[in-house]
Amino acid sequence: MKQYINNVNWISVIALLLATTMLQLILQQLYLGNFTVVGFSSNLQQIIQSNKAPEVWNQFLMLLSHYSVVSLTMIFLLMLLTTIGLFFSSNPVYPFVIAMIFASFWISNLGRSSSWIFEFLFPSLFALVVSIAQWDIKNHFKKSNQQLGYKILPSHKKLVMILAVLIIFVIFYYFNYLSKNGGEHRLAVSLLFSIFSSLAIFISLYLDRLRPALQTEVVDFINNRYLVIMGSIIGLMLVYQVNADISLHWFTSEGYKNLVETYQKTSNAPEVVKSFLALSASMSSILAPIQFIFETLAAFCLFLGIFRIPMYWLTTGLLGLLMIIEFGVPAQWPPTPQSPVNWLWELMLPTSVLLICSVHASAQFFCTQSHRERWLGTQLFSELSLSTKTLVISMLIVIFGIAFAQSTASHIVGTVLSTTLLFRPPSSEVQHSVESSYSYR
Repeated sequence: MKQYINNVNWISVIALLLATTMLQLILQQLYLGNFTVVGFSSNLQQIIQSNKAPEVWNQFLMLLSHYSVVSLTMIFLLMLLTTIGLFFSSNPVYPFVIAMIFASFWISNLGRSSSWIFEFLFPSLFALVVSIAQWDIKNHFKKSNQQLGYKILPSHKKLVMILAVLIIFVIFYYFNYLSKNGGEHRLAVSLLFSIFSSLAIFISLYLDRLRPALQTEVVDFINNRYLVIMGSIIGLMLVYQVNADISLHWFTSEGYKNLVETYQKTSNAPEVVKSFLALSASMSSILAPIQFIFETLAAFCLFLGIFRIPMYWLTTGLLGLLMIIEFGVPAQWPPTPQSPVNWLWELMLPTSVLLICSVHASAQFFCTQSHRERWLGTQLFSELSLSTKTLVISMLIVIFGIAFAQSTASHIVGTVLSTTLLFRPPSSEVQHSVESSYSYR
């Protein structure tokens, strides 16, 4: 089992997750009417009026709105074709385009009251890492002619594969339905999303028969380095999150209690989860400091890539619980019935990625005899090309700078980072912006 897990091409698995994420977004926007000419233009106008993006970017959005027929056609085809490409190919261009699409969504939604800073930043960064990893395979291992990619799983059993796809279908349908994504059309969106994504994953796994297998050392090289980088990105999110929660007083007993009670009232999570929330609210004086200590430790351990086994698994559990709690919760804070609900994949994607990191790190832990490697991990950058090192380090430095900006600008609180500190609201608007645009993730 340990050897099997180590030989799984986890980067390709995450590519499938990203394709699934984009597919759900396409279906959701389709049923919400945002892929009609009128809906597309109206949605762009709402975004321009409510965001704090750079003026030049909003002017670009205005241009798209003016030529809505052409813009809509090009955007829809680009999203659809890159999603299909990501499902069935390992060409690094597809995840790179996906990264740029989500980056454009991120910029467009900066400072909006219903958008979390990492909502579209997570898929953009994960897709960029996948693209870098796939370029690394092509550049270093001379396998550039394989358009279908390489084997995802080291071996296949038909019955096991069918069972796994059925489980994926049930999970996707159930989670999407509880999340209320799709609004009044959530039943149709949930069904189509779970059917299309499960079918695409099954076909992609079936195509493994035509794909060559990567050498074991190549799989180890790619998995060991790029999964840790994805874990570091999640760690940086936690750095930001702890700072923001302190600013909002959500680690105080009263603040924690009010927060949990709000979720209990608005969540569409199963009743057992709501009962857990009621219990948590009654124990806020104990749980608030415990969660503060854990999130702080997890933030730095994930970013540094140390003590991966306990921290990966515990953080996966925390993110998974928060994901379930946020099912159906209005995205605007404080919640209002009229506001749109949280997007399912804003937490489901990092939870799934960190689960993959946890499984892989556990297999690595038991396959090595070195205590240093078990707790501190293997070297990350010693064998990477200079260009890859530069790109990865630059990306992490930028995110790290954003996450730590509060320590050098203490008068800026909470969700100011939803404007990346480049587009600061006036000081009189800061606290209002925090309370209206930020929900606990």
